[in-house]
Amino acid sequence: MDRSQIIPRRHRYLTVVCVVLLALALLAAGCTSKDATKSPATASQSAQPSQAVQSAAPGEGVQNGDLVEIEYTGTLANGSVFDSSKDRGPFQFIIGEGTAIVGFENQIKGMKTGQNKKFTLSPEEAYGQYDPSLIKSMPIDFIPKEEKGNITIGDTVTLFNGQAYFPAKIIAMNSTNVTFDLNSQLAGQTLTFDITLVNLTPAKEVEEMVKNLQQQQNQTVQVPVDASGKSQSSSSQQPATGKNSL
Repeated sequence: MDRSQIIPRRHRYLTVVCVVLLALALLAAGCTSKDATKSPATASQSAQPSQAVQSAAPGEGVQNGDLVEIEYTGTLANGSVFDSSKDRGPFQFIIGEGTAIVGFENQIKGMKTGQNKKFTLSPEEAYGQYDPSLIKSMPIDFIPKEEKGNITIGDTVTLFNGQAYFPAKIIAMNSTNVTFDLNSQLAGQTLTFDITLVNLTPAKEVEEMVKNLQQQQNQTVQVPVDASGKSQSSSSQQPATGKNSL
C-alpha cells in the first residue's frame, strides 16, 4: 500500500523532512562506528556516503538521493527470523547516505514502488566476518557505579565513542576489568531479506522539501512599530469592551 494513502500529506511532508535532517545530522557528526545492530538500519564501516546524488525520473526506480520506505523481514541461514519491520513500521532512509548496510542498499536500487524482492547477502555484503580484534578489555570503572549491580556477563549494553551510540556485548567481567565484544551479533552470518518498496520520494522532491523548510525557519515575524518606537501587539489593538465585560 502506498504510504501516502494512509498518512495526510502534511504529516508525510514532516516525516520526510525529519528523516532527511536526521540523516544530514548524522553525516555532519561523522558517525562511523562499527555496526553492531540486528537491522539494516545502521551501516557497516565499509558503507560510504555516495558523492553523486541523482533524482529518479519516472519509471527509472530507486536511485541515489531518493528517500525510500521499506518493509522487510530478515532471516538467517537456518530460516529463523532475526528482524522485521513489521514490528515497528517501514524503515525509512536516503539511498547513498551510508545509513543502511551496503548489500541491502544495492539491492534496493532500481526497484519501483510496490515491488517485492527476495535476496541473500554474504557476510561481506552485510555485517562482515567476525573480527577478534574487536574484543576490547576496559577498566571496570568504565561502567557507572549505579549500573554495575544491574549487568552480568552476556548482557548487551550501549556505549558511546564520542560520535555515536552502539551496542556491545559483555563477555567477561571481574572486580577490575570488563571485556566487550564489539562485533555485530550478525557478523559472519549469511542473511536473506524479503523486502517491499512501500514508498519512494525522488531526490529532487526531498531537496525541495528541505529547502522550503529552511526558508520557513529563516523567516522572521515583522512586528509593527508606532511613531513612539513601541511595538503594536495584537492585544493593544483590541477595542475597549467596557467594565462589565469580564
